[in-house]
Amino acid sequence: MNECLELVDECLGLVNECLNFINESLKLVDEYFVPNVVSEWLESRCLLMNAQAVDTATCPRCHQPVNSQAVTCPHCRNELKAYGHPGIPLHRAAGKEYLCDTCTYHADDTCNFPQRPFAKECILYQNIEESKQELQQQRYASSFGATVRSWMRRNQALVLLLVLLFVCLMIALSTT
Repeated sequence: MNECLELVDECLGLVNECLNFINESLKLVDEYFVPNVVSEWLESRCLLMNAQAVDTATCPRCHQPVNSQAVTCPHCRNELKAYGHPGIPLHRAAGKEYLCDTCTYHADDTCNFPQRPFAKECILYQNIEESKQELQQQRYASSFGATVRSWMRRNQALVLLLVLLFVCLMIALSTT
């Protein structure tokens, strides 16, 4: 298992080196051979590849870069995901604070976690401030003004046709 993790780390290092080489090559190509439009397209593709190839996070204990899907940190063996499953994030409190102080479930008293209200690690944690921001965004998205703007954007051709018809009607009424 350790050998596999070391191999993955080595591969990620090689991918980073290759992407850095490509970035340097793009700079040279941009300076001497390729027009700016093509260069920008190539650079954006390279940045997209970089974001896809190196999806990393940092370990909360040793602060080393690790794969975002890693279950444990390959450097310090700190558990990063709950129950050994990469799809279950494990939220940790920073410093001496408890997660429950800023959790939505604790605030509305629906939490049934045994370590409540002194939980330092939790898989259900949901930040109350982020929840409030999401709720405000949903309210804005469902407001009447936003709905009208969205409808107008989707039906621009129809709106243009109606405006032209109205202008023609006004011209016809003013000439008679």
